[in-house]
Amino acid sequence: LFNMICLIAATLCLFQLTLSILPAGMKPEQQRHIAMTTCLVYGVWNPASVFFASNYSESLFSITTLLGHYLFQVHNPIGMGLSVVVWTIGSYVRSNGILQSLWLVAYALAKVCAYATREKTSGGLKNLLYAVLAIVAALIIAQPMKWHDLQGINRHCHHSLPEKQVPEWCPLQEGNDSFSLYGYVQKKHWNVGFLNYYELKQIPNFLLAAPILLLSMKGAYQWIHFSLVKDFGKGKLPLPRLILMDWPIQALAESSSVKNTIKASSSNQLGPEEWLVHNPRLLGHYAILAIVALVGTFVAHVQISTRMILSSSPAAVWFLTFLVMQKKEPKLQIAARLCPCLYILLGIILHVNFLPWT
Repeated sequence: LFNMICLIAATLCLFQLTLSILPAGMKPEQQRHIAMTTCLVYGVWNPASVFFASNYSESLFSITTLLGHYLFQVHNPIGMGLSVVVWTIGSYVRSNGILQSLWLVAYALAKVCAYATREKTSGGLKNLLYAVLAIVAALIIAQPMKWHDLQGINRHCHHSLPEKQVPEWCPLQEGNDSFSLYGYVQKKHWNVGFLNYYELKQIPNFLLAAPILLLSMKGAYQWIHFSLVKDFGKGKLPLPRLILMDWPIQALAESSSVKNTIKASSSNQLGPEEWLVHNPRLLGHYAILAIVALVGTFVAHVQISTRMILSSSPAAVWFLTFLVMQKKEPKLQIAARLCPCLYILLGIILHVNFLPWT
């Protein structure tokens, strides 16, 4: 019941967040239709539904992610401060809450690039202030991970325990400020590490995670192609020098606004659903989507990718909604509609019978 309440609340936050990223020039009924479709994909047609509805922390973590982003869109000290509080709670709920720190770092870089590419007015100085505050907020959100490590070290290493009861990792943390108890446990007992999961016996798990990983990578690729070729290159692939130097600065600067300031005339160049992907303001979201997909592919237990990605990144939901709504590629649209249905059915059958489905 608690998880279902969290899921409903997270869906309401996603509705408002989706409305905030759509252009001001779009008709209100189109905005509501896209936002409502996004909520149906997330709340009903979610491939990870079995985890959002059962005794897992995905629903609670998801509401901290989406509520934090919604509050951040308010773009005033109170809203942004509350978003940091919510995201910090999310870091206590799940370790991947630290991803919001990376989102804030991207936001800070965007503000710096916006300052560098525009006139150094009072508004420009305000961008620098927001950048500094974002870095401070990112450090705050990362603290639960450090606190967890310190609590474990103090409990197991700094008390008078018989020598046989002292964990083997205690000597490793002495004088080592970079030691992570969480990372040690993940590597020692869960075999988490770069390419550690690349074994023949794990092929079924890679197949299980393949749809969400491919969807995430395609979403990140489509955002990059839009930003690099269509927006920056005006329809052509720019020169390598421009790709390495000028494009990242422009892309970051364009993503710096959290407010809906896109002109009405700009929205006529794209189909309504395309703004869920082809949107300069979504750089941070699609960057996080790419990072989580890479972690799932190369570092973490690959079979957790579906629930990890869909609870951590609204961009995954937006891109899946885009695939469901677009009509240019009918086969891809059908696959986007059938695959979640298959995952929901298999999850209901396998998970409740304690069969592999994580």
